[in-house]
Amino acid sequence: VDLRPKIVITTHGKKEQMERFRRMIEDEIPGITVFTPDKGDVLKFRVR
Repeated sequence: VDLRPKIVITTHGKKEQMERFRRMIEDEIPGITVFTPDKGDVLKFRVR
């Protein structure tokens, strides 16, 4: 069981905005992985 904290942020933006947001977060917070499921407007963050 993966007990590492996960952060889920729901945005209602376009795909390009979300990619920019994702990169911004990954640059600002070391040790975090952001992945966007195919649903579109959900960004999930996994702490490494």
